[in-house]
Amino acid sequence: APEIFSTFCEVDLRTNKFSNHMIAQTSLARLGAIIIRYDIEHLTTYLVLVESLSMEYCWDCLHDAIQDYSGHMIGWSTLTISQA
Repeated sequence: APEIFSTFCEVDLRTNKFSNHMIAQTSLARLGAIIIRYDIEHLTTYLVLVESLSMEYCWDCLHDAIQDYSGHMIGWSTLTISQA
């Protein structure tokens, strides 16, 4: 994930620089965003918060970038199931 974010995010999200539960307010794909590292068990994950009107654009940008790295996006249902 940090490699994916580095292509369009100003914050260094590598795990040795951006620890679990850290929060950053930054620019992501030319949008104002808040990124929260939120690890689930051994899986490093990031919550990305953007203005609701920009959500679809941000989702598309992340999805395109993730496909280049063979990554996966998970939704809220995955988070709530894994925490149960």
